[in-house]
Amino acid sequence: MPNNNELNGNFSQICGTGFSAGICNDRDSNGNVINQIYQSWNDHSNANAYLNNQIDPTTFSPFALKVESMIPHTDAANASTW
Repeated sequence: MPNNNELNGNFSQICGTGFSAGICNDRDSNGNVINQIYQSWNDHSNANAYLNNQIDPTTFSPFALKVESMIPHTDAANASTW
């Protein structure tokens, strides 16, 4: 279940080591960026990243907002508490 920050477009907590110029500093064993949110699943360039893993809520679709209104909300940081 998403927490309230995530429901508001803020996914910054999934990046454990902070951000440089808006890009997550987390890296896999090969040095690839991980835990970064992108605008498109097939373009992982910095230009396509949501800076600081934050999505502007004004870009949410009406359908997504309707679905959100039907799910439970929580302040739990790990979003696993009902």
